[in-house]
Amino acid sequence: MASVDLTRRDVNVLDKIKDPESDPSANVLLDSSLPRDPHIADAAVYERVIQKEREIILSMQQLELQLAGLRPRTVSEPVQEYKGLLSKLDDFIEEYPNYASARNNRVQALRRL
Repeated sequence: MASVDLTRRDVNVLDKIKDPESDPSANVLLDSSLPRDPHIADAAVYERVIQKEREIILSMQQLELQLAGLRPRTVSEPVQEYKGLLSKLDDFIEEYPNYASARNNRVQALRRL
């Protein structure tokens, strides 16, 4: 399982979010034995989940760039293609209903339509 290296500043910001009155000199303890997602304990499954989500999101980002005129259009109907990717994200959420990242990405994608 990959670990996340946080800078001292990152740790201080997280402390402030958790407790606005916290002392930045106090250390946050990270338990590397815990899974990266509390609802997906198997590391191999988690890697597949984030890869599948990443593929959908990257495809959406490419379409957004095309719609903004920052990339040449590769599809005739980018909005319809975007809606199709949103449908794939819905299916993904049905498969992993407790995976919060996908739900957050879906809300952001819906706001862009």
